Parts: sequence; structure tokens; C-alpha cells
Amino acid sequence: MGKSLCGAGGLVWTPPHPLLRKALSHRGRGVKDTNFVGMTTRAVRKGTLRARALRRTQTVEEKTLWLALRNRFLNVKFRRQWPMGGYVVDFVCFEAKLIVELDGSQHAEEAARDYDAVRTEFLEAGGFTVLRFWNNEVRKNLEGVLLEIQKRLP
Repeated sequence: MGKSLCGAGGLVWTPPHPLLRKALSHRGRGVKDTNFVGMTTRAVRKGTLRARALRRTQTVEEKTLWLALRNRFLNVKFRRQWPMGGYVVDFVCFEAKLIVELDGSQHAEEAARDYDAVRTEFLEAGGFTVLRFWNNEVRKNLEGVLLEIQKRLP
């Protein structure tokens, strides 16, 4: 269990791990600890960490579609790389209950198709409509992809 950092007996949580305790004890006192890089004391779910990593390493096709969907495409808000259940979906619009997935060549394999089917079934059980597009569709026919998405919006 953590101890108080405050001499007046105030309750301040400190993590039990010695490296984190050391780093947090120097916070705000002008001392920099080079061993402490970008960690927070806030609990973050594993899906959120995975989604953040996927946002940083988007494919060219995901970036292209995101540029078209962001900033309230047709007055609805899309989110990208959003954790849902045990999955991270490429794009989701909660207002329209619509999920857009982009699939690369790895999704053509039988094992990946089976996984995608289970994933789609799970997401549809939550009341969402799942649209799947191949990466080359976004590359070659972005307007057609956007029209198909537009048909599913309220």
C-alpha cells in the first residue's frame, strides 16, 4: 500500500512499485528522473492502450478515410481505432450505430475470415451495422466508399 507524500498527513496515493514511487516523489520539485518515461498513475484499460498504438501506426488507407470522415462527416461524429468489447474497431459512429472496418490482404486468409466473422457477429449483437471495405477500394474508389457509408447514416 502507498504512503502519504504530504507531511501534514494528507492522503496522496503512491504506487507500490519502487521506480514509480521514486519518480512521483520528485514531481513538481524541479528534479528530473530519466528512468521515468511517460508513465501515469491513472489506470488505463488494455484496449485503450492498443487503440492508441493503432492510431499512431495507421495504414495509408486508414489515414485517407479518416481525413474524409473526421470533423463531422455529414453532421455525424466518427471515432477512429475505438475499443469495443475485446476488439478495436477502425471507425465507429455511435449516433448511427455504424462501424467501418478496412481490411488488408491478411484478412483474405481463412483463419482471418473466421475471426472477422466472429468479431462482426459480436459487434452486430450490440446493435451496430458493420461495413467492411478492402484497402484497395479506399485507394482506388474513395468516393464510392464514402457514398456507401453515407447510405447508412441517418
